[in-house]
Amino acid sequence: MLKICGSGSIPEKHGDTPRHRMIGQTPRGCRLGTGEFLGYTDSAIRQVRPGNRLGNKRHRDGLMAIISFRSDEIHCKIVYYGPGRGGKTTNLITIHKALGDQVRGELLSIDTSGDRTLFFDFLPMDLGSIGKFRIKISLYTVPGQVRYNDTRKLVLKGVDGIVFVADSLEARRHNNIESLQNLEENLKEQGKSTTSLPVVIQYNKRDLSGSKVAVIPVEEMDRDLNPQGQLPCFSASALKGDGVRETFKKVCMMTVVDVSTRLLKDKGMSLTGS
Repeated sequence: MLKICGSGSIPEKHGDTPRHRMIGQTPRGCRLGTGEFLGYTDSAIRQVRPGNRLGNKRHRDGLMAIISFRSDEIHCKIVYYGPGRGGKTTNLITIHKALGDQVRGELLSIDTSGDRTLFFDFLPMDLGSIGKFRIKISLYTVPGQVRYNDTRKLVLKGVDGIVFVADSLEARRHNNIESLQNLEENLKEQGKSTTSLPVVIQYNKRDLSGSKVAVIPVEEMDRDLNPQGQLPCFSASALKGDGVRETFKKVCMMTVVDVSTRLLKDKGMSLTGS
């Protein structure tokens, strides 16, 4: 069942959070794969005071995309999950600055002590539509540190697709396994699982292979995190932009197809467009 907003209202993003920051505009013409981070300095970030509402949307909850009749949009939520310092934030920043100003919203940051959650909305032009509704995708990261598990649970509410960003460093092997187990536990509390949702795994920091830093072979990461081989996996270097686009495109397509399938079943809609 998919949630439909009555009276033309639009669902609200998570408010009442400790501290919000907005990351400023980036130069035009930047595309995925460049690895450049122009415009994303601390000086480009402005404060949004605690307690401020982020837009005029209501909370989403449960396993459901949200339909807005006021804007003729279906809102899909994709969450980047994984261990701390694994590359979730770098993925989102790279994606955000690669999207045109006309389709993306501002990149927001919810800061906690030593960690943060990033999120933004965008209207993809190449994913078609579902019936008369345009597709609007919200991208989120979760805090990597275990002590912020309550925040992780909150971010996962209403999730429609997940990217698990694994750290290829040998020293982070246990952290990867622990984080994936934590994801499963948090999804289970909401009646979901990695088998009931579109999930893509990204093996980040592959550019360190051959360096002096010990890196886990991809085959071993598969055994640790994807032993059945049922989840699509991508090798990546988020810092350089390698593999970010492929991961992002795959999870978007899987999520939109999944949401469209459920809408077709529940409401008689279908995926159309380019």
